[in-house]
Amino acid sequence: MLCTTSNGMRREFTKAILGAFIALGLLLSLNNYAAAQNGSLYLSPSSGNVSVGQTFSIVLRVNTGGTAINAAEGSVVFDQAKLSVTSVSKSGSVFTIWAEEPKFSNAEGTVSFGGGVPNPGYSGSNGTVITINFRARTATSINGVTDISIVSGGILANDGYGTNILASLGKATYTIAPGVITPVPAPGEPEVSVPTLSKVSIISPTHPDSSKWYSSNNPLFRWDVPSGISEVILVLSRRANSPPIISYSPPISERLLDDLDEGEWYLNARFRTAAGLGPTTSFKFNIDTEPPSAFSVTRLDTKDPTNPRPELLFESSDETSGIDHYELSVNEGEPTNILADEAGQSYTMPLQTPGEKNIEIKAFDRAGNIALARLTIQIESIEVPRLDRVSVKVREGQPLVVEGTAKPNQKVLIYVVHENDKPSARIVNTVYAGHNGDEYKVYEAVADANGRFTLAITNLPAGKYKLYVKAQDERGAVSDPSNEQPIEVRGGFWDFIFRIFDWLIGTLSGGALFIAFLMALVGLILALIKLFEDQIRKWWRIVNKRRKIKGGEKRSTRTLTHIKSDIKKELEILNSISKNRRLTLQEKYLKSRLERDLRDLEGRRLVD
Repeated sequence: MLCTTSNGMRREFTKAILGAFIALGLLLSLNNYAAAQNGSLYLSPSSGNVSVGQTFSIVLRVNTGGTAINAAEGSVVFDQAKLSVTSVSKSGSVFTIWAEEPKFSNAEGTVSFGGGVPNPGYSGSNGTVITINFRARTATSINGVTDISIVSGGILANDGYGTNILASLGKATYTIAPGVITPVPAPGEPEVSVPTLSKVSIISPTHPDSSKWYSSNNPLFRWDVPSGISEVILVLSRRANSPPIISYSPPISERLLDDLDEGEWYLNARFRTAAGLGPTTSFKFNIDTEPPSAFSVTRLDTKDPTNPRPELLFESSDETSGIDHYELSVNEGEPTNILADEAGQSYTMPLQTPGEKNIEIKAFDRAGNIALARLTIQIESIEVPRLDRVSVKVREGQPLVVEGTAKPNQKVLIYVVHENDKPSARIVNTVYAGHNGDEYKVYEAVADANGRFTLAITNLPAGKYKLYVKAQDERGAVSDPSNEQPIEVRGGFWDFIFRIFDWLIGTLSGGALFIAFLMALVGLILALIKLFEDQIRKWWRIVNKRRKIKGGEKRSTRTLTHIKSDIKKELEILNSISKNRRLTLQEKYLKSRLERDLRDLEGRRLVD
């Protein structure tokens, strides 16, 4: 799964084979998951007696506890003042491929290794890993007792998960007796200072948050490589702190993995310096590429089609990351967020108006993958109220009276909408911005015990409106709108005329007095006409004569206009001919006559 690089062709080839074997072992052994950690690394013999200057060997062995393994690594420490390592041997080792060649440092008192074996791996209780050859240097403590300890390590099961089955680490205790040999440094092991061990700090621009799930299965990882780092060692595992076994030398600073399976993963990494192997860093990341399971939506309240808050049943599931939330939208409107635990039981929709409702519910898993379900339902209208009487025309400032019939004690919503505005779809009493920035309301009335409702609406601005009503019950269910009734609110000049007639009607409230006033007014008008009869006749004759003169003058003007237009056209023709040849005497004469006539017509003025 991960490729390796090295400085030399032999090391590159060897580590490539190791990576391939280990990957093959992981793939072929997915069903051999180790249920318990029962492996151990131990030293044999575990005790002994030596003299100063004497050399002796200790074998580091592995016990797999009956589980097949494909890799192991570890670190051994010893008292470098009392012991020194002369060599480390791989002879007889159960491991055939080495991600980390056995190394030792007498300056630090350490030995480290990391090896692997191809599929089907190794299983046994006393498998040889490496042989360490020591020399006793001095016996400075009481009885000269010193410990050789395995302080860290890992044993990877060949189960497809890289499970670390290490349960225990062993040690050996040796007694060094005084001798006659003067202690000397081990050959080829200079006492020099070494860099400190560094921890890998991993980040991921594609999967940055270890607590979240991502739908991408191509994660990218990056880390800084400080100075003094000779290699970086990685392993991809289903478990945290799995010992890294794939080496990159020179060290790389990023790694892109592609086409990974779903689930929780760990990228485990460590650095190597001259001081040895640093601590292991585990970066957790989560992948979920599949959408939630398919699901359906069912309406539960089918016995009450007028219910304005329909009850729905729906539920999806997601095996990998789990359901995060749902979203409900109606007729492609704004979605409503639904918590994951609200599914699987009766869910009450937000308040709805009558009509067909196209319901869409989306299930989101924690990685953002979506599953979709749809349902179309019909919400029926409750009984529509009736308009019995409406003031069709009123003047500005007068009340607009609305009367009608609904069910007893039922709320009635009265909509008054300017003719240039669209009715609001809302069903609550509120104020809306209306035509030209004005405001109009949805008014409320309540029917009495007999079902009658009356409302007087005041302070409507002048204009033409449409009025209709809806019923609303205690559940919030509404009816379809009633038939529209056009109304007009008059103002301005008509308001002045209405005021005069109101005054006259108020003053002449008696019927006989009103008739007498009308007769007197008609008599006065007739008397005035008789008195000025001659003047009226003369004025009428003058008006008729002027009207006739103006009519003739208009006709003459139109005729002269046509004549001038014809003369200009004939002159244009003669001018066009003169550009091509000389005009004849007749044509010259005709042109001069036309020009003279045109001057006369343009200077002519009609006289009454």
